[in-house]
Amino acid sequence: MTSLFASCIIETSAETVAFCAFYSPSATDNATPRQASKIESRAGYLVVWRREIQRGEVMICTCDQCGKSLWRNPCELLRSKHRFCDYKCMGAWRSEHQVGENHPRWKGGPVACICAQCGTPLKRKPSELAKSKYHFCDKECHGAWRSEHRTGENSCNWNGGLATCACAQCGALVERKPDQLARSKHHFCGTKCKGVWMSEHQTGESHPGWKGGASDERGRWEQNGSREWRRACRKRDAYACQLCGKVFDKHSKGLHVHHKAAFADYPELRSDEANGICLCERCHIGWIHTNEGRLVRLRWEQDALAENCTKRS
Repeated sequence: MTSLFASCIIETSAETVAFCAFYSPSATDNATPRQASKIESRAGYLVVWRREIQRGEVMICTCDQCGKSLWRNPCELLRSKHRFCDYKCMGAWRSEHQVGENHPRWKGGPVACICAQCGTPLKRKPSELAKSKYHFCDKECHGAWRSEHRTGENSCNWNGGLATCACAQCGALVERKPDQLARSKHHFCGTKCKGVWMSEHQTGESHPGWKGGASDERGRWEQNGSREWRRACRKRDAYACQLCGKVFDKHSKGLHVHHKAAFADYPELRSDEANGICLCERCHIGWIHTNEGRLVRLRWEQDALAENCTKRS
């Protein structure tokens, strides 16, 4: 293969530099397409540099660490006082010339102070001294100091201490935090008193979850239409739980059919096949009808109502 580049001598104001800039077209005759592309791109790069040198747009400088000659644009020379040929030289130079007081971000170095608990002399950065009034040599001293100076009324989270109130069942005096008093109107000395009080005051219509009492609507619905509805839903879902995927026998009692829209709240959707979904006993009782499955129940209910509205329209 012939020579890729022909050498030329370019005169500059600083020194005479041998520079390879002229591309030989015959260099790519026996080269692969990928090699030819690299040769042409390299040749174009060198031609651009030759033109910049001739116009005085590139200047010569030396690496501050190793003294190697470098080519830099005037704008690069104005940005920094120091020049380096690579990151290795830059790191070596900074390790020698920009440490301690010579570092551009030097702020005076560590300042002497003492441990607030044991009095041991310490050294801390000015930024650390500005963050806190007290400084410690380790976690043990910090914990001991907080046990002495940050308890009771001196604690940052002090809200007035414990307040005295009476047990709603037996009348015994108990102490509670202010936030506990704000959360509930009734307080008890123990779970026994709480259970007795709830048995007397939160039963029947007085219970927070009261929905009108027992009704025979479900019994009548079970006798008129529930079997056909369950069979249609189970057949549609291929006798499999729609959450865990467990498959059951056609006559198995372990596969439940759940109402997406609640049975008591939406009587018009009780026998709607689209309102039913097959679930195994573990997913139905152990997850869907718990607080963890509340969001899933709400989403299913919204989907069932939206589908019902679509059918009507």
